[in-house]
Amino acid sequence: MPLTISRRAVLIVAAVVSVVLLGVGVAMALTDEVVWTIGDFVIAAVLMGVFGLLLSVVLTHVHGARRLGLGALVCAGFALVYAQLAVGLI
Repeated sequence: MPLTISRRAVLIVAAVVSVVLLGVGVAMALTDEVVWTIGDFVIAAVLMGVFGLLLSVVLTHVHGARRLGLGALVCAGFALVYAQLAVGLI
């Protein structure tokens, strides 16, 4: 069975990414402490989009105990990549 991503999942992920990035844009307008470039917005959008769609695939196509494990793995992967890009932990 091929892995497919529903149009609804893509729209939900796009909406969540848009709201999060809008929040960063508002923070940039209100304070000088948040300084993002266009590249930062693009990287954040791609990162959240890819991991959001990956999590959607895991939640849709995986069942049982594997769902929890793979879901946690995807979330931990997102956190690791985000932390590395933000402050360079590794």
